[in-house]
Amino acid sequence: MLRVLYIVDSLMAGGIESQLVALVTQLDQTRIEPHVLCLYGPRARALHFAPALRAAGVAYTTLDLEWSSREKLRGVGGIIRAVRALRPDIIQAEGYHANLLMRLAAPLLPSRVRRLGTVRGELSAKQLRYERLSQRFCAKLIVNSPHLKAMLVTQAGLAPGRIEMILNGIAVDRWATAHTPHFREQLAPGAHRVLVSIGRISFEKNMHWIAQAVGMLKAQGRLAPAVRVFIVGPPHHAAAQALLDTAIRDHDLGEVVIQCPETAHPEDYYSACDASLLVSPGEGLPNVALESLSAGRPVIISAAANASGVIEDGVTGWVVRTGDVAALADTLAQVIAMPESALGAMHLACIARAREYSLEQLVSRYTSLYERITSHATSP
Repeated sequence: MLRVLYIVDSLMAGGIESQLVALVTQLDQTRIEPHVLCLYGPRARALHFAPALRAAGVAYTTLDLEWSSREKLRGVGGIIRAVRALRPDIIQAEGYHANLLMRLAAPLLPSRVRRLGTVRGELSAKQLRYERLSQRFCAKLIVNSPHLKAMLVTQAGLAPGRIEMILNGIAVDRWATAHTPHFREQLAPGAHRVLVSIGRISFEKNMHWIAQAVGMLKAQGRLAPAVRVFIVGPPHHAAAQALLDTAIRDHDLGEVVIQCPETAHPEDYYSACDASLLVSPGEGLPNVALESLSAGRPVIISAAANASGVIEDGVTGWVVRTGDVAALADTLAQVIAMPESALGAMHLACIARAREYSLEQLVSRYTSLYERITSHATSP
């Protein structure tokens, strides 16, 4: 049996974390024994997915780090101790800090342990240099989208053979059914159109663009009555939250754009909405888009967030220019004005698209990779 140690930044409600939990809870534990080491625990990040790991019998621990450089050093030591205690065959890092600290620890880890790095989103020039310099500490780098592989090859100079592409997977049936019956009636009674954006309040998501676009419609007299926009997720950056608050206040949108805390059942919000929104300035393969599609809900998505091509414009959603608030406002007006029959016609196309991202295929490809890289014992 192979033993795999997964090092993850956090177990908060996020796309990277959701995919990790989907993978480790579906592995054949007669072949692969998973352990999860979480860097940031309750002092910094909520352990949102911990109950799902416990329910599946997947062992996890947290170092409960804080944000200082000294805490990062403690994290390196924690990784070394965990490897010595668990004696894994493979270490897989998920998240920016997990990748960084695993590679810092690499010279002090047993050479027999195969190390897997991951890249889940667009990287800055500094981060690309880091990938180029630290690639030697990983047997493979895993990406979830063709455009991320191309970025590493063309901009970081990595050899294509060092990069493994494994697309995200989604359990369509889990997202197709609401946990709470009649949730829309509870959430937005009498609403003509309900839109939802699920994600943290941060500059990786730029939720304030949504409020600004709705405010623009209102100022132009184009905001139809009985429209509700729900932004669901925890605040991560105070400045990003301030921009969202300002947009809501300046346009008097308190009854239109409503912020909700993170939820254990995001499927309720997908079931309640007519369409979802993802307008972030960059993504790998966005998990929230797959979740929305699984619920049969089209996605209004920025071009940068759609670099993987998961949304087909006019078929499974609408693609808008990244950061163009006026274009986003025009698209919102179009979606708000659409007849129910037109939105309903997109339902089956959305579900069909989601089914192309099979959770079974995700697990199969990771299992195959693990067995392949441990079949020979060369470094790293």
